[in-house]
Amino acid sequence: MYKIDESTIKCTRGDKLIFDVKIPIKDETGTITGYEKFFKDDKVIFSVKENFGNADVVIRKEVIVPEDTDTITFSLTKEDTTIGELISKPVTYQYDVSINEDNTIIGYDDESGPKYFILYPEGSNDV
Repeated sequence: MYKIDESTIKCTRGDKLIFDVKIPIKDETGTITGYEKFFKDDKVIFSVKENFGNADVVIRKEVIVPEDTDTITFSLTKEDTTIGELISKPVTYQYDVSINEDNTIIGYDDESGPKYFILYPEGSNDV
């Protein structure tokens, strides 16, 4: 199970997760008027950490853009979301998305603070 909204990704530990990333263009009222382009050969990176003050990454996925597009798709595997030991309650991490390792496009911002990756316990993996 997974659920994604503007500032949070929620995922059950050990589940696959596929999601799209777009860069909205907003007018002065905050209305989305379109999407910026990702360009061929851009490297788009999704990173999850315990918190941004910690250097250790628990998930890192890179996508090389095959052609100019306004949408990038990330695929997380069972192995990607099986973080640490079994858990009995949700664990909250922070995530960001950057382009070419030097331009953060989704991350901590003044309006909503950090972006959260919340990992829920899995009920069937007891080995």
